[in-house]
Amino acid sequence: ARETAQRVFLNHWMQANLQGYNVFFGDVDELLDTSAVAAHAQLLAQHDCVRLKMHFYYIKKDGLYLHIETVQHEDYQDYSDICSMYTQQYVLKTEQEGAIKFSEQRECDRFLVTIGRKLKGFKEVKE
Repeated sequence: ARETAQRVFLNHWMQANLQGYNVFFGDVDELLDTSAVAAHAQLLAQHDCVRLKMHFYYIKKDGLYLHIETVQHEDYQDYSDICSMYTQQYVLKTEQEGAIKFSEQRECDRFLVTIGRKLKGFKEVKE
């Protein structure tokens, strides 16, 4: 409720005080795709408010998206008080929902060089 109230207030203030300007307004995790702004320049000139789609970088191989799948192993037998253990594995799936995504290409590059260094044949794709 608080975030919605802040957005409404700022939208009204920008509409009243920033006539003739293009302003991007979003959360910290909503990074603007500058190529989307250029592609929608005509639309931006015609309307007061335009919602641009955020584009993310995904890691793909052979048309499949990279996901991280977590598996819980119940009743893990150990000499301590641990009753379950979690393992994570990389899985390729056709659906984009839930896939590993990055806001910037440098984040994707860093993942592939550090954490994903054992993954071979993967490409970063902007969608």
